Amino acid sequence: MAHRGMSVQQRRICEFLMLNPGATSATIIEGTGFPYDAVKKKLRALKESGHIKGSESNYRASFQLTGKPFPRLADYRPNPKYVAKRKRAASRDVLFAAMYAMVTVGRAVA
Repeated sequence: MAHRGMSVQQRRICEFLMLNPGATSATIIEGTGFPYDAVKKKLRALKESGHIKGSESNYRASFQLTGKPFPRLADYRPNPKYVAKRKRAASRDVLFAAMYAMVTVGRAVA
């Protein structure tokens, strides 16, 4: 069963809700460590996909799983092309920082 559309953050939120049904967005933010905007977007996407449902009572929305199966975080395998791209970008960032440091030192000496 392929779940290509679910991100790692969405999987983590679903697993958090599996352990803490009826959690509010503030509880999810504290439990996952994600920023408010990210949680808000991920919850909206999960509601649209039918993985979670929200209930509003006393101006406080609580969320719980609907029972629709979702991929576990332990089963996540990053795309090898994405990993290679991130490694190239990281090495490029290190190279630019080193070149900038050499230029700065060269200017100070001159």
